[in-house]
Amino acid sequence: LADVRVLQAADVSVRSVAQDRYGQLWAVQSGGIRLLFGSDGDVAEKAKLVAPVLAAAQPGRRVTGVDLRAPATPTVQFR
Repeated sequence: LADVRVLQAADVSVRSVAQDRYGQLWAVQSGGIRLLFGSDGDVAEKAKLVAPVLAAAQPGRRVTGVDLRAPATPTVQFR
């Protein structure tokens, strides 16, 4: 619940938030894009990257996911 509040504060709207079996945080945005955050210790900083990363994604390609586990080098997955 705390992670959801952190994401909302960063204007990241999600329809689900969970942790995988290794304790890594992930979320699915309202539009279906999967966000991988990894450790939730710095989720606030990683959440701030979602909008700029999506804005920089290649136009015309469908984004299916954003991996923010390494915030210095986020990656975008396309369909």
